[in-house]
Amino acid sequence: MAMNRWMILAMIGALGAGSARQSFDFVLKDGDATLQVNSSAQVTGDVTNAGFLTLDDGSWGLTMNLQGLAAGNHDISMTTGELQIRHKDTGETFKTSAGGACSVWVDPHTMRNGSVVSGHFDCVGLTSVTGKKVDVTNGSFQVQINDTANNPFK
Repeated sequence: MAMNRWMILAMIGALGAGSARQSFDFVLKDGDATLQVNSSAQVTGDVTNAGFLTLDDGSWGLTMNLQGLAAGNHDISMTTGELQIRHKDTGETFKTSAGGACSVWVDPHTMRNGSVVSGHFDCVGLTSVTGKKVDVTNGSFQVQINDTANNPFK
């Protein structure tokens, strides 16, 4: 009887472990104005082995081209990689290819589909397509890997 109870608890724990919530959070600073952005509970997206990350909650979108998914620091600038933040309610898109630079830290993780990749980022002078500049601080993300190269049955 005790063994069955432990087996059930272990199975429930294993099911919960695979359902990590995808999320992103960051602070946008425009001069003296500050906007705290926290993703909603309904975030879609994924990241590939090549470091292409997309997260979207319906109001905000975050995309990155990290040029790889290795743990550690990834520097993004106008000429290396890409980071974009889209505010769908205003239509404003800030991106490194228009100006600015970002530093992204990727935490250690396993390279298989469903594995969670987390990290944090900061940007200076991230520029919109209209020329508006913002700084991004305290950025964080959590996303699951989804890459066809990880599918052993392809």
